[in-house]
Amino acid sequence: HREHVEFPEIKLNGEFENRELRINYATKRAVSIIVDSDYGKLNLAKTYSIAEKRISVIPFEPNLEVKKNNISTRTISDLIAKYKIKNKYIFYPAQFWPHKNHIYILEAVKILEMNHKIKIDIVFSGGDKGNKEKIKLFAKKLGIQQRLLFTGFISNAELIAFYKNSIALVMPTYFGPTNLPPLEALNLGVPVIYSDLNGLKEQVGDAALFMDLNQPSTLSNHLLNLIKNNDLKNNLIRLGYRIAEKNKNYDRIAILEKILISFISKYSNFKN
Repeated sequence: HREHVEFPEIKLNGEFENRELRINYATKRAVSIIVDSDYGKLNLAKTYSIAEKRISVIPFEPNLEVKKNNISTRTISDLIAKYKIKNKYIFYPAQFWPHKNHIYILEAVKILEMNHKIKIDIVFSGGDKGNKEKIKLFAKKLGIQQRLLFTGFISNAELIAFYKNSIALVMPTYFGPTNLPPLEALNLGVPVIYSDLNGLKEQVGDAALFMDLNQPSTLSNHLLNLIKNNDLKNNLIRLGYRIAEKNKNYDRIAILEKILISFISKYSNFKN
């Protein structure tokens, strides 16, 4: 909320002020603070004047079904039949907030069609937070409304099937510094196209292609390369599996134990 104050979900209804009050109060009184990335740790310490030693990093991880990566071709076939999927598509699981930047994807897909005569579909999953109608109207203006699929919320099985059958996860969000969909895609062997922003880049390393959020043509170029270059696709998948494996092996329990042991050693001095 500090880095992107322009969005209505931050600036309206006192949301910015409420977040500041909650974070300031909670962090100042917290025995320990857990964040999801090194970037988030440094940012929090700097912004709210907190000693770094009070902040621990425990990264996000996908849910167990995604980590198992176990889904049949029958499930994918059922998905295609249920949603009447006919064309290749990109996938973006995100609620319809302005900061999720869905419109950027529409612009890029239109550029891909105009400049390279390639038509692909877009699958959006997630609930409406007030911006869905604007996305529909913009798609109609571009003449690509028939190539959008809005699924609403979906089951884990459908989520995995949508990922594995897609060209790529495309996530042009402004918010971070980390998000769950890239971790899901990396686990499932799906190429990731992600925002070229600090923090977000650190989350996926060299296992993603990055979008300039001021230039939708960077996304259309990435899509063109992915569609035409299997070596690029396979290399991204290989690098993604490497990051996913590192994430799986992160010893989250040891970090939590260290936090609790530190607290207990102090608590024993004043408990009744």
